[in-house]
Amino acid sequence: MLQRVEGGEITVYRATQLAGFRQKKPPSPAGKLSYHWKRASHDERQRFVAAHAKDINRVLREIRDLLLEAKKPAE
Repeated sequence: MLQRVEGGEITVYRATQLAGFRQKKPPSPAGKLSYHWKRASHDERQRFVAAHAKDINRVLREIRDLLLEAKKPAE
C-alpha cells in the first residue's frame, strides 16, 4: 500500500480506510447537520432557523413532552 501512496495512486486517507483504520460509512442526517452547523456563520444559522422555525418548534415540543413524561411518577 505504501507504494500506491508514494506513486500517487491513492491518498494516505484512502490507504487508512483500506487498511481498516478508518470506517467508511455515510454520515447520518443528524451527523451531517451537526457537521455543517459547526461551520456555519451566525448569519447562516439565523437564516436556517428562520427557514425551518415551524419544524424546529415541533421537535422542541416533542422533546419537552418526552422530558415531562419521564419526570411523572409511575402509577
